[in-house]
Amino acid sequence: MLLNFQRVFARSVWEGKKRQTIRSAGQRQHVPAIGDTAHCYTGLRTRRTLKLGSWPIERVDVLRMDVGHWGLRNALLGAQPLSHWELMNLAVADGFASSQAMGRWFAANHPPGEFYGWVIG
Repeated sequence: MLLNFQRVFARSVWEGKKRQTIRSAGQRQHVPAIGDTAHCYTGLRTRRTLKLGSWPIERVDVLRMDVGHWGLRNALLGAQPLSHWELMNLAVADGFASSQAMGRWFAANHPPGEFYGWVIG
């Protein structure tokens, strides 16, 4: 599975500090699975493509949450509702300073409404 990371996250992926990523299901034809290999890059389809590494996928969890100008609400990991602290831990593990920072990023990069995707680790 090819994964492209924004520059802001690239160093953490390369150093092995960012061990998970949240991806929208979107129009993907391939559902990530445990045992697949994640080939991680930054700058795909540009002259500045850089491979950050390749790692086996050890965990795939479904993530649903409401995204809006207010941030994130009603987050479910699998069937489990996430508390404020669990959402904070998810955000930090994904490379954000806080769940509020992750909420701002999602509001800027995804349309308002329900986000459906995966936490891949």
